[in-house]
Amino acid sequence: MEKKSLITWKDAIKLAFGIAVGLLITTICFYCFATCSDNRTRNGSARIVNSNNYGGTYQKRLVVSGVVADDYDTFGNDTIGIFKKNEKYGYYNTKKKSIVIPAKYENAWRFSEGLAGVIMNGKLGFINIKDETVIGFNYGYHESHLYEFVFRWGHCAVPNEKGLCGIIDKNGKWVIKPIYELANVASANYAIVNVKNGFKIQVDYNGNILNPHVIDEVERLTYTKNIKDVSNEEYIEYPTSYYKYKVNYNVGLMDMNGKIITQPIYHEISALDEKLFSATLKDAASIVIIDENGNVINN
Repeated sequence: MEKKSLITWKDAIKLAFGIAVGLLITTICFYCFATCSDNRTRNGSARIVNSNNYGGTYQKRLVVSGVVADDYDTFGNDTIGIFKKNEKYGYYNTKKKSIVIPAKYENAWRFSEGLAGVIMNGKLGFINIKDETVIGFNYGYHESHLYEFVFRWGHCAVPNEKGLCGIIDKNGKWVIKPIYELANVASANYAIVNVKNGFKIQVDYNGNILNPHVIDEVERLTYTKNIKDVSNEEYIEYPTSYYKYKVNYNVGLMDMNGKIITQPIYHEISALDEKLFSATLKDAASIVIIDENGNVINN
């Protein structure tokens, strides 16, 4: 009697395919587990693991568990990263995967120019990589509109205890007094600060006002002419030598060299011809005509 095979060739193919798929899924799961068990997660518990070759054997040494490694505040090229454990923040070496500063601060920001802003007992101060206090915990925090404290060009925007903002240097000295709603280190030479009602001004690090209006937008003014001939009627747009500029939703008139002709006191400005303009007042209804010098020529 001929013996029948216990498995057909079709069943063998199905079995081999199932094994291959299973191995693939296992490999993917192992990779995901290994990746997630390192330090690259923000929202869940993780581990900081130091991978080394001990005696020719590749091993992973657990540095600290139950942490949140904060990729949002730690940039890809940062050597020092931020981690959170038991609702406290600390710092670790992102290359060596070793703890640099233990988790003991109420909040923390990335290191920049050798300093990092941290919160202790509800106050803001700045430490160095040795966890030494360089700038004392003399600044407010929760009362402020600021959301990060990072030094740039030797300066940092910080609030006082009342929540008003100014700029300090790396010695903790106020170079721009904390009298503004908001402040931002804009360059090596000046900061942009907000005064009342959202208006922004440009201030240098001696507190001198460089520009009473930080312009939000500039647009060249154009006007149209009706060109008629025997065959058709055409409107052609012509550019003027003047611009309207916008400051906090108000507009003013300037020339092509950036010279301010009118303050930003209008709701809208449009060109009637090369040197004549229609200006809508702030009530968004009343209109006056102004010339190239900003003079109102009708009421």
